[in-house]
Amino acid sequence: MAICGYNALMGSGLREFAEGLVLSIALKTNKQKTTLTSQLVSERDEIELMKRYLLDRFTRSEMEADTNVSISGFLGIVLIAEALLPFTQDINSEEEFRTSILRNTQELVDILQEFEALFEEDGKHVAIIDRIKHAYRGIFEKSV
Repeated sequence: MAICGYNALMGSGLREFAEGLVLSIALKTNKQKTTLTSQLVSERDEIELMKRYLLDRFTRSEMEADTNVSISGFLGIVLIAEALLPFTQDINSEEEFRTSILRNTQELVDILQEFEALFEEDGKHVAIIDRIKHAYRGIFEKSV
């Protein structure tokens, strides 16, 4: 990532987290005797409520710095889970679910690698914000 750099262990960690999501949601689906699609709707709704609640707590100025760091880290994990979960698809099997999450994970890993490469492309003589903007535009504002 910009500023931190990218290391393959970051991608491995995201893949392992994704596998944990697959197993956890599959267990919940079996325990609650529901479909994966139905469970994903519940997960999406829970994540949305959790994001709003955490953002509200995080932005309160009376929070102590240590609490904000914890909330920030937890919010980051919630956002990663949201990015990896296939909320826009009907999922019919655990294998299809796993494949979809791993595809989303690889896309995120590719973005991290590409962002880092573009960020470093301009070198140290360019303001950091301009390097961030360059990398962002190179990934998210590509002409189609």
